[in-house]
Amino acid sequence: MKEEALTENQNTFSGRAYIEKFCRHLKNQGFRPATAANHLGNLVYYRKFLEAQNKTVETVDTGTVSAYQTWLLNYKTRAGKPLAVNSQMALLSSLNVFYRLLHQNGHILNNPTQTLRLPKERRTLPQILTPREMKKLLGQPDLNTVSGFRDRAMLELLYCSGIRIGELLALKVEHLKVSEKSLHIIEGKGGKDRLVPVGKTASAFLQNYITDVRPLLIKAPTELLLLNRFGRAFGVSGILKKLKQYAHAARIEKNVTVHTFRHTLASDMLRKGAELRHIQELLGHESLKTTERYLHIVKTELRRAQAKHHPREALELPEGIITYRGLK
Repeated sequence: MKEEALTENQNTFSGRAYIEKFCRHLKNQGFRPATAANHLGNLVYYRKFLEAQNKTVETVDTGTVSAYQTWLLNYKTRAGKPLAVNSQMALLSSLNVFYRLLHQNGHILNNPTQTLRLPKERRTLPQILTPREMKKLLGQPDLNTVSGFRDRAMLELLYCSGIRIGELLALKVEHLKVSEKSLHIIEGKGGKDRLVPVGKTASAFLQNYITDVRPLLIKAPTELLLLNRFGRAFGVSGILKKLKQYAHAARIEKNVTVHTFRHTLASDMLRKGAELRHIQELLGHESLKTTERYLHIVKTELRRAQAKHHPREALELPEGIITYRGLK
């Protein structure tokens, strides 16, 4: 969805002045660049709809917003597939933020999205790696090469800290305190800072990377921790491409992303007896309910393990043995 939306020219949107105000508002409110880009990219769909309806931003009412929601429901991507429910939610949420701003600043009399009801989100359990899969994945980078050692340090950091991809890409050398085995996340999700512990294995790789490997990647002065082969910052697509390549080399069929490390870390810690609130603090979850979903993963695995390994589950019960026969 994002790839298609961001290819559009946002300056052609009906109500260009309003979009410019929206951009300034996001910047002034301290939104991360990626978050602001998502909102603006999502509004491209709304532009398409308004042009088809021959309407402008100011002439939209609640009925138009309802029609837009129906339009999204019937929308087909270039591949001929409908938009996922979560994608529709993201598009409508951006529209809600946009009109709320216009209304608060007196640009429109009424907010047409005030009665908007978002479709129900489809909650799915996050995909995780088994200990064997994680071990194979971590072992894929070639430590004898500059890029391979950098990648191994990155993978170790992801697995031990569970940081998000935006947080990873924004890391600077000064944020990592190797001697204290800690990482300072500046303005993570929601603009919040937090301190994340870094394990001894990851700390050893990162120290070696900073001292011996990173200098070989530097082309121009920069404070960023992770550098690509051109000495510049990685993009999201560059990180995801690397993870996909390493997963393929490890013969892991699951879709491995940065969030896979995050989910796997949380699940592994729960199995080892960590408290939910500690995991919540580590991952930077605002609500404990977000962290609680990892309990479902662990419970499901426990049920599966019991069915497979418990001696009473392996018994072949004679037919009719569990039948109430009444009092004698």
